[in-house]
Amino acid sequence: MPLRAVLDELLRGGAAQRPAGGCIALCARACAPAQGEDEKLHILGTDVAYRVAPIDHNLQHGGSDARLQRKVMDRGIAPQALLERLGRWLAAQLDAQPSADPGSTQARAGLGICRFEPMPEPHEVSTGADR
Repeated sequence: MPLRAVLDELLRGGAAQRPAGGCIALCARACAPAQGEDEKLHILGTDVAYRVAPIDHNLQHGGSDARLQRKVMDRGIAPQALLERLGRWLAAQLDAQPSADPGSTQARAGLGICRFEPMPEPHEVSTGADR
């Protein structure tokens, strides 16, 4: 997604402001779509698709061509503080890297964080040894 599209969405949703001739300023610590159900369902669909794609690939080709897939959950993390820290870190990484050509087919990386309330309990996983 082009950075301009992200900025336009933040401005449109009221999560950011751009005073005439001034710098862009964030107005909120978090951003959720303020539009209707269609937009929320679109976000749900794209987020799920991005998360499931490497899992699907690894199930089918993982032995010979595995893709990075990681998940970490913890009860002791302050989600908002972590999100802000990750945002600053990611911005520094992006500033240090040259921009890819828009037509490039290189792999992409994504970083997401979710707050779960209440914290879901881990599911017991059967290894098949108890059958």
